[in-house]
Amino acid sequence: MATRSTAMGDRTAPTAAGEGVGSGRARALVSRHRRDFALPAVLLGEIVLWSILAPSFFTQANLINIIRASSPVGIIAVGMTFVILTAGIDLSVGSLVSFVGMVCATTLALGGNALVGILVALVIGTLSGLVNGVFVAKFRVPPLITTLGMMYVLIAAAQLWNNGGPLPMRDPFIIWLGSGYVGPVPIPVFVLVVVLGSGYWLLNQTRFGRHVYAVGGSPEAAQLSGIRIDRVLIGVYVVSGVLSAVASLLYTGRLATASPLTGQGLELQVIAAVVVGGASLFGGRGNLRDTFLGVLILTVLQTGLNLIGISGFWQTMALGIALLVAVLLSPEASFQKTITSLFTRKVPR
Repeated sequence: MATRSTAMGDRTAPTAAGEGVGSGRARALVSRHRRDFALPAVLLGEIVLWSILAPSFFTQANLINIIRASSPVGIIAVGMTFVILTAGIDLSVGSLVSFVGMVCATTLALGGNALVGILVALVIGTLSGLVNGVFVAKFRVPPLITTLGMMYVLIAAAQLWNNGGPLPMRDPFIIWLGSGYVGPVPIPVFVLVVVLGSGYWLLNQTRFGRHVYAVGGSPEAAQLSGIRIDRVLIGVYVVSGVLSAVASLLYTGRLATASPLTGQGLELQVIAAVVVGGASLFGGRGNLRDTFLGVLILTVLQTGLNLIGISGFWQTMALGIALLVAVLLSPEASFQKTITSLFTRKVPR
């Protein structure tokens, strides 16, 4: 009997161990992919909620408006994702949108064609990102301080450009770019798809993308492996600047007006979308699919609140609450750690 008991014990122990390993793997799999399920679930829950509370929400016209409103924000958010993956931040994107619009409208008013206006916009976006990147990578100024300074410079420049007043946009191609359609689909949606596809390829299929994750995960280890950290940092801020310029063209075309106020507060909306999408403010974690879901979640939230008559002030508060909840639910949740990293993270020498 003892022998049989022992044998029985020998046979059941591996089974129990196997079950334990299997359940452990299942838990790990669920934990690893819970945000893959959570974000679509939140978005679906929002759609159901607003469809019940506002009958006009789930209509073709409103859904098209949502995806169109999401497009410029999503384009900027792609660039912001690159920056945040390196543990950086770019507060200058909103003011850059305003300034680029003012310069582009002036260029076209002086007789330039749409191609010239687009090139001018892209050059300004590139130069703005280059300055941000050089200050962060070469002069080792914390990203928060660098881009905050650039934000104020660009805000002032946009306001001084026409003494604080708006400028009309009359170029038909730019207007079509921001407000035109191909069939039922707005042109900005096609631009967003191209940007998302290009960003995904750059981030996941190129050496630069792998270096972005490496620098964000551990700059010291990245440097020891031979990665040129300064080039990577300059590159991500240039990407952010260029995509902000692209979004500026869409905003200007949509409104048929360039205004110093166009990009006001846009940087916080973009950062909130990227963080809600799961990107870590400490770098090294995030992806463009989840960033786009974050953009949609916040756009749907604002649209739903607007349809049930909630004022813009409360909508802004809801946006802030969503950002705080996303940060608190992140694996690295720590207010002190977040603030410290934004102000003190250095580029290895």
